[in-house]
Amino acid sequence: MDKAIVLLNKAIAIEDQLNYNEPPDWFFSVRHYLGTVLLKAGKYVEAEKIYKQDLQTLPKNGFALIGLYNALTLQKKEKQALQIKTSFDSAWQYADLKITASSSIAE
Repeated sequence: MDKAIVLLNKAIAIEDQLNYNEPPDWFFSVRHYLGTVLLKAGKYVEAEKIYKQDLQTLPKNGFALIGLYNALTLQKKEKQALQIKTSFDSAWQYADLKITASSSIAE
């Protein structure tokens, strides 16, 4: 897990340096993968920080919202988690794919 966290942080640094393009050069945020690994490693506070960083760029991103919800829930921050779940439900209301984590590696 520690090596994965180091490598994913390096990938985020690279991703953050990509030029803006439409469509993006790299579609799925590496922060979603790092957040999932941090949650699996029991580093809930760090995961919360990563998801919040991602939401600064795309405030209604369902994957980041569900990851943040999970991080807050695991920290027993029920009131904040409920607010994020409401945001997720709104952002994801028309999706035809049900998600419970920010990346497929959580399954």
